[in-house]
Amino acid sequence: MTRKQMFFLIIILFFVFMFFWYLTANQFYVRNNVPKHLKINGMCAKIVSPVFKETQSCCLEYDKIYAYGGLEFERINADADFKKCIARKGISENASFFIYQVIRFLGTPYVRFPWRWGYAYDFGAGYQKK
Repeated sequence: MTRKQMFFLIIILFFVFMFFWYLTANQFYVRNNVPKHLKINGMCAKIVSPVFKETQSCCLEYDKIYAYGGLEFERINADADFKKCIARKGISENASFFIYQVIRFLGTPYVRFPWRWGYAYDFGAGYQKK
């Protein structure tokens, strides 16, 4: 590897590190453990329901649970209950498993997504008692 390639690689790694630091750093500086808004954003209803229309009722309940978060085992239970609910609505097992894996991966409270676990709280609240 040439010096130029090494330098370029170091620069890329630095920016990748800084991007992930930006996404997660605020979790250490939570100032308010009171919900900042009481509006449920309905991300499940906006993302999953248009594709699988029969999941609308499952998504509405799921969005309510995700907004106010809770402890880690409550998230695990909410995700499993959502998977069961959409399977009961007629979604194939493969599709429901895929949706479940996506929400387990992307629903973490430690990344600044608008659909994260406990999104009604300031970013960084993590897993906490209600």
